[in-house]
Amino acid sequence: MKVEKVLRAAPDEFFGVIEHSLRYEIEKYGGKAEGTYELCEGFCYDKKIRYKKKEYRMQTELKAFRPPHSYRVLMKSDLGNASVSYEILPNGEDEIRVIYREDTCDEDGNMNTSFGRELFGKMQAGRVKRRLSRMEKYIGSQRMD
Repeated sequence: MKVEKVLRAAPDEFFGVIEHSLRYEIEKYGGKAEGTYELCEGFCYDKKIRYKKKEYRMQTELKAFRPPHSYRVLMKSDLGNASVSYEILPNGEDEIRVIYREDTCDEDGNMNTSFGRELFGKMQAGRVKRRLSRMEKYIGSQRMD
């Protein structure tokens, strides 16, 4: 699934929200203490997830971390593998174009999205656009006037 949206934000502001969220997840669910890890390509952490009353272990690997331009993770679990990425591009003055991708993939991160997943992904696109809009609103609320 691919979603593109133009936001009123600077690239570093938007990437800062992604980084803050990632650090929160690593520390809360991955069990790492603040300051004991470095965000870089190849960094991995494990977390437990619950799905349909079962608990699964998920390994998350940072495949790309290039502030403020791109971010990509590969998540592996017994439920399957998925890749999530953000690409942040300048789009005129005070705007960025965000390209969000979410796909199922093999162990190496190569996409293998099925037709059914593509169809389901189109239904999820609205959810992603709303999340991006909430991120934009949060960034606006954090600015000093």
